[in-house]
Amino acid sequence: MWRLIDLSGEGYYIHVKNKNVLVEKDGKKVSSAAFSDINSILVHGSCNSFSEEFLSACVEHCIPLILCDDKHLPSGMLLPWYQHSDFASRFNGQLSAKLPKRKQAWQRIVKAKVLNQSELLFRTGFHDEAKVLQIMSSHILTGDSTNIEAQAARLYFPKLFGAGFLRNDENSLNAHLNYGYTIARSLIARAVVGAGLCPSLSVFHSNRINPFALVDDLVEPIRPFVDEMVMKIMYEDNPESLSSASKKKLIALLTYEVKIRGQIYELSHAAEKYVLSYYRFISGEEKGIAYPQFIEDE
Repeated sequence: MWRLIDLSGEGYYIHVKNKNVLVEKDGKKVSSAAFSDINSILVHGSCNSFSEEFLSACVEHCIPLILCDDKHLPSGMLLPWYQHSDFASRFNGQLSAKLPKRKQAWQRIVKAKVLNQSELLFRTGFHDEAKVLQIMSSHILTGDSTNIEAQAARLYFPKLFGAGFLRNDENSLNAHLNYGYTIARSLIARAVVGAGLCPSLSVFHSNRINPFALVDDLVEPIRPFVDEMVMKIMYEDNPESLSSASKKKLIALLTYEVKIRGQIYELSHAAEKYVLSYYRFISGEEKGIAYPQFIEDE
């Protein structure tokens, strides 16, 4: 079972012992894990230290090390280069993808996101709004030139989180969303590198200032899974802040079951199939992009 290591606070020393990650604080063991069991590592805080051997091992095992700010948003990420045997050919495949193909890819990514949003609204009881999003998804043009992604968000978020919801507010709800989206981003980052793709060669987000632009492209259809988990946490627990208990629930995103190509997988594995399908689409090997979907309620 995949593990996500989350470190909040200061004064941690993360290093390697007996080929395992060892986390210490004030000379005492906090936790340890085999590198082969770790999906990603999130660090929130300052004055933490990492051994060179630990950083090299993260690269060797394709483990994203994500440094987060006080809003639980990623401020930096360590990812490996050239770990895939087909990296050169896939890098060239990304570079040679023409603009029309990249626009078609973004069209499909946005459509996947809006359809997942529609499904979440439907299972939440907002059937009319869910149908509206379904209709909107059928009108997405290449490159989403009419910005239906934003139009859908204006309908989706107020229904899910209330009429007064604002994504940039500093509150418990957005802290939970930020943390969940960071986990989703780490899943996609690992899948991108594992597929031998360059994370900065995007289809939509600018790579001039974002070295992980492709990750931010591909994470979009995954966000509704986070939204569902956060919605349940806020409804059941109504936490005043992002607690350890909430983090533990959100880390379960790694094993959240979804459907892709008609089969059920944990999201961490479905992400790998999704990213590879994206590459096969832009390289002309496939006609569509297979993406993770909600499993229909029985």
